[in-house]
Amino acid sequence: MTKERGSQKTEMLDFDDMSLEHMYRLGDELIIADQFDVKKDFPPYFRSAMPVCIIVKQGVLRGRCNLMDIEAEAPCMSILLPNQILEFTEASDDLDGMVVMMSARFTERLNIKVDFDLMQAFQSQRVIPLNEEALATMLQFCEMVKRLSQFPDHPFLMETAVNLTRAFFFGAGYFFHQRPEAVTHSRGEQLVDRFLKSVQMNCRKERQLDFYAQELCISSKYLAATVKTVTGKTAGDWIEDYVMLEAKAMLTNTDMTISQISDHLHFPDTSTFGKYFRRHTGLSPKEFKKRSGG
Repeated sequence: MTKERGSQKTEMLDFDDMSLEHMYRLGDELIIADQFDVKKDFPPYFRSAMPVCIIVKQGVLRGRCNLMDIEAEAPCMSILLPNQILEFTEASDDLDGMVVMMSARFTERLNIKVDFDLMQAFQSQRVIPLNEEALATMLQFCEMVKRLSQFPDHPFLMETAVNLTRAFFFGAGYFFHQRPEAVTHSRGEQLVDRFLKSVQMNCRKERQLDFYAQELCISSKYLAATVKTVTGKTAGDWIEDYVMLEAKAMLTNTDMTISQISDHLHFPDTSTFGKYFRRHTGLSPKEFKKRSGG
């Protein structure tokens, strides 16, 4: 994670940026919060530097992950991978859940080999339903970590946490493998998925359809037609939406100046960026940042 020169807030949030109540932490490596308020505890466009697991025990949580709609209805968990941008749009009054965050260093220490199919499920299935046994297993793990956090001077604190987490993954792996068979996607849907992943990775620098067509080794005409048929939106709209998502995340998550954001998104100057932003939102970047509490 990199810091902008002179900034206090980084582009991706880390442990020290979180102000969750009822938070139990093991140093800078593992956090569990057994209560959270989506409006109070998370910025409007939340981008994390580490994997974030949200466990929904009761109620419904709705939002978008990288512009894709998600609906998390209890009991379930939703996994946010590093650099993905999450927007919460609605939470039921009876929402009750937990948040688990692990640093990259901690996950490396786990040294767990995850099979390809399971990793694909975590990447593509934004919400994973949990049966009663799976939910109980996850909550038991959380309770043990919370108890462990009460002994910060324990000489083998992190070793205990690592082995506890390993045991959880091996035990919970059974439940994760009970998921339904993967849905077969058409060639058009597979192409759109590859296109959107490329846009997410490159939209800060590239906003021309020709670039993405070349990346996918197809003609711009075929790409445009396929994206429109599969999604109902033009490829250009998707590119612009991702550029705007990046801009909004930086305006609300960071202390970067509007000029810095304009440069980061490779606009020729701040004026061009401002006009682009206003055309999509009806607000200037400064007005948007103020309304969002950034």
